[in-house]
Amino acid sequence: MSINNYIKDLLNIKDKNIVIDTENIIVKKVKYIDTKFIYGKLTYTPEVCPCCGHVNESFNIIKYGTKICKIKLPDVSNIPTILFLKKQRFLCKECGSTFSAKTNIVNEYSNISNDVKRKIAV
Repeated sequence: MSINNYIKDLLNIKDKNIVIDTENIIVKKVKYIDTKFIYGKLTYTPEVCPCCGHVNESFNIIKYGTKICKIKLPDVSNIPTILFLKKQRFLCKECGSTFSAKTNIVNEYSNISNDVKRKIAV
């Protein structure tokens, strides 16, 4: 098992499309509190355009840059943890719309992970 998989297991990240940058895990002080910063990348080949429903058989959905999202994760050893996730952007040549890669660790348009939301709800 690689270091990437160990880190994902520790952070409870099940998405296979996320790759953690194992050499870029930093601990910095934020407002006098040590905070862990973890950097990762999310990319895959989409099967269908969410806007027009066009199936990506003839490679009409192309990669179109990235977007960095700052996601609050549950504390690791009582240290606040933040994931900077570089999400892949896509362009559909059929309808001209763009969209971002999706993951199950965070809801769309949210920067708080679902695990943190569950922890707060308990």
